[in-house]
Amino acid sequence: MASKQSATTLRKALHKAENNEARDRLEKALLKAQEIAVCNEVPNFTQIALESQVSHSTLGHHFNGHASKREDGLKCCILPPMVEKALVDFLLEAAC
Repeated sequence: MASKQSATTLRKALHKAENNEARDRLEKALLKAQEIAVCNEVPNFTQIALESQVSHSTLGHHFNGHASKREDGLKCCILPPMVEKALVDFLLEAAC
């Protein structure tokens, strides 16, 4: 039982680290695009996205102020976020 729990904890930590890294790359790409836009030039989202290893559509949407899919999804969710997280945690532990 302890090994299942520690494996789940490790998976969660790895997933969180990956999300944080992706968020950092997106923020750096947004800053680069904004720097280019300040100079009255149109940022090349495809090039910046390739350099930053992020999706060019995500970069373009965030640059233009659109909500992320996650934020849009929260508007129409059936379960409250805390209940959804508890359900996901339960299912992950049950799967191990």
